[in-house]
Amino acid sequence: MFVIDAATLYCQRTRSGQLCALQQLDGSTIKRVIDDWGRTPLPYAAADGTTIFPPAYQQVLKGLPAVNYSARDIVYRPRNVRAHKVYGYSPVQQVLMTVNIGLRRQLWQLDYFSEGSIPDALIGVPASWTPEQIKQFQDYWDTEFAGDLARRRRAKFVPGDSARTVHQTKEPQHKDDFDEWLARIVCFAFSVPPQWAVKQMNRATADNQSAQSEEEGLEPTKEWVKDLVDEIIAEEFASPDLELHWLDEDDGDPETVLADRLKLGAVTLNEMRGHLGLDPYANPAADRAMVLTPTGYVPIEANSGGDETSANASANTAGRARLSVEKYSPDQARVPAGNRDGGQWTSEGGNNPSNDSRVVSDATPNNSWIPGAQYVGGVEEGEGENRVGGEPIEATPAQQARLAVAEARWQDAITQVQALDPNWKPTPGIYETVEGKIADLEAQAQEAQNRLSELAAFGIGLGPFAGDSIPARGPERDFTADEREEINKIGAESGCHTCGSIDPGTSSGNFVPDHQPPSALNPMGGAQRLFPQCLTCSRRQGGWITGNGGGQ
Repeated sequence: MFVIDAATLYCQRTRSGQLCALQQLDGSTIKRVIDDWGRTPLPYAAADGTTIFPPAYQQVLKGLPAVNYSARDIVYRPRNVRAHKVYGYSPVQQVLMTVNIGLRRQLWQLDYFSEGSIPDALIGVPASWTPEQIKQFQDYWDTEFAGDLARRRRAKFVPGDSARTVHQTKEPQHKDDFDEWLARIVCFAFSVPPQWAVKQMNRATADNQSAQSEEEGLEPTKEWVKDLVDEIIAEEFASPDLELHWLDEDDGDPETVLADRLKLGAVTLNEMRGHLGLDPYANPAADRAMVLTPTGYVPIEANSGGDETSANASANTAGRARLSVEKYSPDQARVPAGNRDGGQWTSEGGNNPSNDSRVVSDATPNNSWIPGAQYVGGVEEGEGENRVGGEPIEATPAQQARLAVAEARWQDAITQVQALDPNWKPTPGIYETVEGKIADLEAQAQEAQNRLSELAAFGIGLGPFAGDSIPARGPERDFTADEREEINKIGAESGCHTCGSIDPGTSSGNFVPDHQPPSALNPMGGAQRLFPQCLTCSRRQGGWITGNGGGQ
């Protein structure tokens, strides 16, 4: 398929004509037979009603036609078909000229080391010397300094004004940008990353090229195989409802992937242990789907309508609590300032909203609420339930789980940002439903993640290329020789933790040991670690800290 673009499969059939196996044939031995219209001959019905399969392909062995095959006998599928040709156009054929240029360039390089007439240096002799004198001195010189070098590598004596100087001839480049260009063309034809054949680049560019090569190379090949298999399944087994499906390849360690799914409630603990080949737990809780919240793992059905284990809930299932969201009203009463619950929304005339089942939020007017506080209140059915548009809004167990996950993600993102930029706050949103609340939390969490990316671009916080690090002895910058050596070693492997560059940009060639978190943003003297950073990113980081008050 990649050499001549002539993938060929022989259909081995049973006596009844059913397909039982597919055998690979050498596509280079297959010659296409075309009809008067330039197409592959199709089967037709004979006068007696039988189906005739005319020869559509011919196998040529040792220069002679050996076997005729019909369209039913073999599957011939070129990948890159052309309108003006009956055969495909393989990647190898596409780079024939490029490969030919590369081969001739290699022959030129071989001739440089085996042939040639350009010496390494020209040494001047007095202008009065005759050619015979030059030849005699040349023989003397060659005999005196003879070694393993070829004759063309020896210095030559020439008459003229250059007698007092030695002229070194210029060495030709044996590898330049043209060689990289040839390698890139070949890699492009086969959709593979060219990092192995080009100059070293930072990890960001390498990762992007690798992902792009997979998208442009592997995915079309997988799609071609899928179309071929789907066609065989549909035509030979009369099952057009079946198709080939490629299994997704999860990135990262399988245990980490399963742990992340466990936190979202996508799998139970026993299902995770089953995937890992471990025995299940006897505890029934291990068979319940749970989500991770700031207070720990919570079953999905928790808070879906009161405590189902209580006697009241079992006696009155119809009175299960609902989660309702009340429209925001600027005239709604709040607890007066100075009280423990000051600023919270409350019912008319109420002074203790924490005991009121209709509390909608514990947020203060500037929206500086705390996840885990009462953002909705449980209202028993028939006891003054809140409505939107005249209809009660119920929170399903799935919404409860999603809301808990959104809260946990929100809290984690906000904490990370404010640890680096204490004055930053997310943009508050307005919502009227549970789904609106979830969307608002997700939007603010995403805004926090974007802020983290912005800070990382200035060297505030760990950059996207952070690898190994060493502990910092303190905020001081009196680094020892061992510390600088270790930082340079890490930088040579993973580059600048902010931009990924492997060039420190310093006159000494040393990476800048960068304190993380930055000392200006670490007033409490917490533990710090040193990461390699290039000079450009270090200056950008210092400019940002200075422009933002030096962490004050």
